[in-house]
Amino acid sequence: MGASGTADSRPSKRWWRVAYALVAASFAFNALGVVDFGQFATFQTDSAQLVDSAFTCSQELGPFAHSGLEIKHLVNGSCRGPGVEPYMSQSGLPAWVFAPLAPSSGLLLSLYVRLIAAALALASAVMLVQICRIAGAGLSPTGHAICVGLLATSPWLVLFARNLYWMLPLMIAPGWLVWRFHPAQVPGSWRRLLCGVGIAFALKFLAGYEYITTLGVSAVVPLVFHELRSGASFRAVFVRSVQVFCVFVAAFACAFAIHSAQVAHEVGDSVRGWHAIAERGSTRSFGIHFDDIGPPFIASFQRDRPRDFAALEAQFRISRFTGTSRRDNLVQLGLIAYSYATSPVVQLPIELRYPVSALFLSLGTAVAFLVWRTLRARARRHREVPDTPLLVATWLALAGGASWFVLGLQHSLIHTHLNTLVFYLPFLPLVYVHVAAWVTSLRAAPNPP
Repeated sequence: MGASGTADSRPSKRWWRVAYALVAASFAFNALGVVDFGQFATFQTDSAQLVDSAFTCSQELGPFAHSGLEIKHLVNGSCRGPGVEPYMSQSGLPAWVFAPLAPSSGLLLSLYVRLIAAALALASAVMLVQICRIAGAGLSPTGHAICVGLLATSPWLVLFARNLYWMLPLMIAPGWLVWRFHPAQVPGSWRRLLCGVGIAFALKFLAGYEYITTLGVSAVVPLVFHELRSGASFRAVFVRSVQVFCVFVAAFACAFAIHSAQVAHEVGDSVRGWHAIAERGSTRSFGIHFDDIGPPFIASFQRDRPRDFAALEAQFRISRFTGTSRRDNLVQLGLIAYSYATSPVVQLPIELRYPVSALFLSLGTAVAFLVWRTLRARARRHREVPDTPLLVATWLALAGGASWFVLGLQHSLIHTHLNTLVFYLPFLPLVYVHVAAWVTSLRAAPNPP
């Protein structure tokens, strides 16, 4: 990490407690005002309602009502009678873990949900800060403070961290386990670590299949980082990566079998249950219908990025490109790529100058910064040379995030208001480490004569 790690003493335990508290407060309460408070309060309330409805069914029909699945539609606020529609796209782990313990009182139930949300935010904060701490082990307190500050001001983490449906800690957990407990970090058994990673994968898949390719790569990223740091051979890295992949596949198969059994029990037919899940998965992967994508995307882009939409509308009248012609399809793809590239990944409660609100703090600039760091490392003519294992891990993390845009193509085209999250698992936290290393190297550089 260059000379930055020797500029100051290492952060104390009290310093790290403050860092955990700061990031947790931002995630749980939007304490830094990173996102609009209205958006913070209403973000993905429709998905969280699937879990809340399962609480109602658990109280009315007993634990594991409707086979433990989350509930898509109640009837007049009740889980009794025909017309209640279980949500069959996932096993619903949050429902069958949290619902049986939910209190019946409305006030206590609201408090119960808030406590769970705060616990999820705290767990996410602790794991992400520890990832930055390990990846940036050579940083000074100033560098760690920069990394922690960037985490705390990451809008997508603030929006997702406390959602009971998305379960962000389960997305982070497989990779975090390898960052934290790899034998190069903590002496121990590699087989036990693999078992832990497999359990973490299975729990995540039971809570939803979104971003599975990114999650698989997220556990290989720290493996490559630690193995390269310890001087392991390419063969050793490859063998252990294959082992992680095998655990990933086994965990997916286990979760899918449990989910299939739930759906089969609910619909009374095992074949029909399996087909319902497979059809949903194939539709979300490659079932592209641009005439169904264009109008919703334009509407969501106008809602979520009003200033950028206004600028593009004034220049190009983008609202007219919602038809089914090849030209309209290409324009839609270009707008979707623009939406992701300019998606703000660090945000403060300030307004940058019109028209592009995320010009300097976007996903695109994060990738550009990584390219610059890589070129700087190859030149090796600078006082601060980027860390090679960290660079390799960061590029692999970027590939992991991008992999979801291949497997989950339909999901990525439709859910542009959600899928920037994949780049926090863990590409952007590693970019934050690079930023911190670079900034502290400028601070440590000698003044010119």
